[in-house]
Parts: sequence; structure tokens; C-alpha cells
Amino acid sequence: MLPFLEPSGKTRGSFFVWKQIGMGSEKSLATRTRQRSHSIKQKMYYALHIKKRGYSRKFVKMREYAISGRKPPWYMLFRQRFIVAKTACFCLFFPGKGRVLVPEGRLYAEVIRKDGSVEDLGLISTRVVTDVFVDYLVDQLQSSSGGIAEFRYHGSGISSAAELQTNTALASEVDTRATGTQLEGASSNIYKTQGTVDYAAAFAIVEHGLFRAATGDVLADRSVFAAINVDNGDSIKFTYELTLPAGS
Repeated sequence: MLPFLEPSGKTRGSFFVWKQIGMGSEKSLATRTRQRSHSIKQKMYYALHIKKRGYSRKFVKMREYAISGRKPPWYMLFRQRFIVAKTACFCLFFPGKGRVLVPEGRLYAEVIRKDGSVEDLGLISTRVVTDVFVDYLVDQLQSSSGGIAEFRYHGSGISSAAELQTNTALASEVDTRATGTQLEGASSNIYKTQGTVDYAAAFAIVEHGLFRAATGDVLADRSVFAAINVDNGDSIKFTYELTLPAGS
């Protein structure tokens, strides 16, 4: 049998000194209630002994939590609000700390069938850019050449190999790359390019890449997405947006 706790009647400062009492001292209580469940006995014990001493319901509840080791609901709510408040204060007094600003690529697609019908697939992929593109960007900032303006070639492929920032090429590229147009996106920090790839055979297109040249060269971003099935004479219009965040 598990022992109960009850105030001993003595105090140290403003705290009760608790003592354990065994189930043997509760024989009269068990007989009176005729309950075999330990939890029922516990409730009856509280009703007969705690109430008789004039303790409040809140005190009884707190004692139940102390005995069981469980956390009261208000504690969990307080803990959640404390975490939110701590995060808000951290962001207020230490702006920029813990915030990572990275370029983000977003890829949209429209399938143009050979009969002229168009299927707008919307956003099909979003991911960070490649390491080789970031390295090239840094090199360009140290150079007088204008190669950075050539990232407008759209390639596509049929391999669903995992998309990684360490990619340097498409895993299985098909057909000819499209030369895209270049313009500004919805805001001044978004680079946007659109290119339409024409297909001369049936493929299940699952990857796209933005390159600096019509063949080979630097890969800015590789995207992997759900298969887009095309036949001979179909085309896919890819729209790629690169968002470059600013601020701290």
C-alpha cells in the first residue's frame, strides 16, 4: 500500500511539516466508504480529513499534484507563455540574433500542350541556391566581368535524385535548354527569369536547373518536383524567382 501524507500540526516558518501515515490508520475510512479503489480512498480521505481542517479546494488540488508528481494545467500554460515571452524579448533586445538570411529560389511551371491548351501548375518547388552559385557570386563581386547577368538558361531532366545545395548539374538532363527572359519580380529584391523548354519526345520531367550558359557551366539552383508528363510537341514554361533578403 502507498502511504499518504498529512500535516503533522507542526510548522517550520510558514511551511507545514508533513508526516506519512499508512493505510492501517484508515481502516475506518475504508470500511465506511466500502471502496477498493485506491484513488477513491484518496478522494474520500481528502473529503473527510482535509475539509475537516478547513483547507481550501485549491490547497487540496495542489496536494494531489505534489503527491502524484504531475504538473498542474496552469503550470504548462505558464511555461508556454514564458517561452513565447522570452523569445519575443530576445528578438526585441537582440535583433538579428539567431536569424539566418539566405537566398531562396522559387520555381513555377505551366505546361503547354501541343494542342494549345495550358495547364498552370503554380509553385512546384522552393529551395535554397547551390554552393557553386554562391561562390560564383562572391567571385563576381571581386571581378569587373559581367557574367552574373547570364543566369537565364533553363534546363530540365528526368532524375528524382535528392536535391542538394552541393549539386553542380542536373542528374539526367534532357532536350535543349531554353534561353529565358530576365526581369524584376514583385519587389526590387527578386530576380525573375522565364524560359520555355520544348520537348521532342515523351518524358516525365522531375527536375529543373537554372544555368549561366546553354551547355554545362555554373548551376544556380536545382529543383526537384512531382513528375510532369510531356509528349512530343509539348512544352513547359518555367518561371524562376530568386529572392535576396536584406536587413539584419
